[in-house]
Amino acid sequence: MANENLIVDSDLGVEQKVMGLLACLAQEQKARIDRLIGETKRRSHEDQRRVLVSITEAGEHAHVAADERLIGMSTGLSEGELQQLYELLLKL
Repeated sequence: MANENLIVDSDLGVEQKVMGLLACLAQEQKARIDRLIGETKRRSHEDQRRVLVSITEAGEHAHVAADERLIGMSTGLSEGELQQLYELLLKL
């Protein structure tokens, strides 16, 4: 995580560090998935502020593969640690 050290080494409280690290993890996963999907973007002819996004055929296949990889991902945490993390995340 690019910003992990900034968060960990900061003077923030533990709660802010946890939220920052969770945000970094989510952002990194989204970026990985976006790269795998292979989006194509173009500006709307009617309104240049709008960007139209479509997924290429290769991107569709990559999306399925990314979903399969997400399902198979491991945090390296024990079952007990995962349960504790899950229960803590539900409280947020």
